[in-house]
This record gives sequence, structure tokens and C-alpha cells, in this order.
Amino acid sequence: MKTAISIPDDLFRKVEGFSKKNRISRSEVFARAVEEFFERRQSWELLEAINKACDQAEDPSEVKLRGRSKKRYARLIAEEPY
Repeated sequence: MKTAISIPDDLFRKVEGFSKKNRISRSEVFARAVEEFFERRQSWELLEAINKACDQAEDPSEVKLRGRSKKRYARLIAEEPY
């Protein structure tokens, strides 16, 4: 399917250069980029759902303990000589 899109000139030049260097069409570059975008989006949504489920299942005392632990480790790291 053909479609028309508007993109900034500098992005067009990058795509043009990439497609020539890798001997693939601009259309293929855009198609791959959109596919990768949707794959990442799906992964992000899955991670968000997992995190939400974990947050709901977590005991409030564990949340409190983790918060204190983060503060303690932050202080320890800050005190480390580099």
C-alpha cells in the first residue's frame, strides 16, 4: 500500500543515506522502523501490565522495606570513593 508522509528534511537525508548504504529502499527502512516501533510498544505494554500486577500483589511492608533499602544503598554508593 502506498502512503504519503511528511518528515523533517534532516530525517529524510538520514533515511536516504542509510537506504543507499544498505541497498534497501526507503520504503523498507520506514516499514522496518514502524514494525520495530510496534514491537517495542507491545513489549512496553506487557512490562507495564506485569509491573501493575506485581504492585497490586505486593505487601505494603515490602514496599516500605524496599524504599528504605533504596535510600540506604544510595547513601552507601554516595560514600564510595571513585
